[in-house]
Amino acid sequence: MPRTLLTFLLILSLIGCTSMQVSQGGKLPNTLGSLKPGDTVTVVTYAGTNIQLKVVSIDSRTLTGQSNEGSISIPVVQIKSVAKSHFSVGKSIGLVAGVAYAALAVLGVWAFYSLGKATK
Repeated sequence: MPRTLLTFLLILSLIGCTSMQVSQGGKLPNTLGSLKPGDTVTVVTYAGTNIQLKVVSIDSRTLTGQSNEGSISIPVVQIKSVAKSHFSVGKSIGLVAGVAYAALAVLGVWAFYSLGKATK
């Protein structure tokens, strides 16, 4: 039981560890300016193509990154939106604490009813 609970908590914490920040329109230049090498982004072009890549470099005209297909350079004028994934410590801690609290509550209810049946 404890091993299963620990595995479950670990899986949930990994799900909650990342979040996406999507920028488009007027906010796009600010987001592109905040990107740095190593960031993982999903780019949507005006042609409707979705490209997930790890940023290698960015300048005023081109976003260059590494995707599953290899190195790719996207002209900034062709970018409709950018979604940047990042690790969220607060969400991860909150998720793990919430699940742990719920598990303790379930164990408490189980123990209460088990003790009640044992005393009858």
